[in-house]
Amino acid sequence: MTNEEDTQYDSNMDSQYMQFIDELLAKRHVPDVTPEIREEMKREAMERLDDFLLQRILEAFSEEDSDTFIAIIQEKKSQQELFDFAKEHITGYDDFMKSTFSDFAPAIVNLSKMRQYTHDFLLLIL
Repeated sequence: MTNEEDTQYDSNMDSQYMQFIDELLAKRHVPDVTPEIREEMKREAMERLDDFLLQRILEAFSEEDSDTFIAIIQEKKSQQELFDFAKEHITGYDDFMKSTFSDFAPAIVNLSKMRQYTHDFLLLIL
């Protein structure tokens, strides 16, 4: 795969993740937040999703596969290469990913609640 193809895949994955985050945040409608706060919520949610995916993927690997996967990350390989490796080494990869995304949804609920409480608190003290 060429660098251009890797970049296109990475951009497509980021777009799919952002769509997933947008859908979850829309379901957890948080009224009266500024566009800046909403964008910050999205950034935080993306960071949490990245961390959550990484944790779940590493937990699904053998120790040897985990070491190899970490080496691929340290070599700054593309998302395509990371996901290709995961697909090859996680049995039932598609179901695993569906379950992982489903399990992530409650984290967004907590994030939006935290943001709403912070927003309400700031309104009270300002």
